[in-house]
Formats: sequence, C-alpha cells, structure tokens
Amino acid sequence: LAPRTATGALSAREEAFMSRLAAKIPGVSGSQRGYMTFLNKLRDDVVGRIVSKWGPEDLTDENLKALGNWINAATGRGRLPKQLNDAGALLNATFFAPRYVASRADVIMQAASPTTPGIVRKELARDLAGFVGTGIAVLSLGKLGGLWDVELDPRSSDFGKARVGPTRWDFWAGEQQLV
Repeated sequence: LAPRTATGALSAREEAFMSRLAAKIPGVSGSQRGYMTFLNKLRDDVVGRIVSKWGPEDLTDENLKALGNWINAATGRGRLPKQLNDAGALLNATFFAPRYVASRADVIMQAASPTTPGIVRKELARDLAGFVGTGIAVLSLGKLGGLWDVELDPRSSDFGKARVGPTRWDFWAGEQQLV
C-alpha cells in the first residue's frame, strides 16, 4: 500500500499513466495526480474499514501485509513474479496492463493459498461472494423482468452476459473467468 508518485520511476507509475508524453498536455498532469490520489485513498479507506473490525490480536505484521497484498490485487495492482519485477516498464510497453492481468490471478492464488492468514481469507471470501452474488442477482432480476436474456451455456462466448437483440452487456466487467 505504499504511495505512488507521479515523478517516480517508470516502473512505479500507475499503468494508465506510463508515458511522460501525456503529462505535457495541459490538464493531464493534474488528472494523473487526481487519479492516483483517488486510488490510494480508495485502498486506504478499504483497509481502514476492514482493520476497524479486527481485534488487537489480529493486527499482526503478517495479517496486515497479506491484507495489503489482497487490496492491491483486488484493485488491479497485482504482483509480478520476482523474475519480472525489473521488467515492469518493458512488459507494460509490450502488453496492456500486465499488473492488472497479474492481479486477476493473484486474487485467486491468495484465496486458495494456505499461507494466506485466515482472517484475510475470510475478508477475501466475503468480497468475492458479494461480487458474484450481486452479479447473479442483477442478471436474474433482469431476465425475470423481461429486460434481457441471459446465456446459460458455459461453452458460449455470451455465457453470463445480458443480451438485448444484438447487444451484449458484461456485468462482470471482464471478470467472467474469475466468476
């Protein structure tokens, strides 16, 4: 949960703002700072909300570090494998948002890992259950209300998406494979 700076090294920047060229456009630099401040504030607020429910015995370095890793992964700041840490800038120039892609796998790995502390795994499970439950509820209510049709065949590319005529809506926001 360490803060990121707009003037930091290329590999430490948020992936949405990896180029210095955009900062030369009037207003973009302030927008970048606002975006990064928002993301850091969001992460801090979520950690604060979760930690406020914990007892003093739960506030261990191990639990807080695992919580920080999970919050970062859940908000798209996944950890790259150690071999690729120094290649972050090159990966970002080659692929679209490699830390975000890594974060999707990181969330699953943390949920399944026996080394993730139980209290953090409980928060992770609660979050994932809420995400899946809300998505299923929205799709089901829309289908029952006659607003759209939902593909239920997992072999279809439209699986779990709302369909109105030729238009498809992905309520999973790209997290369909996670679900």
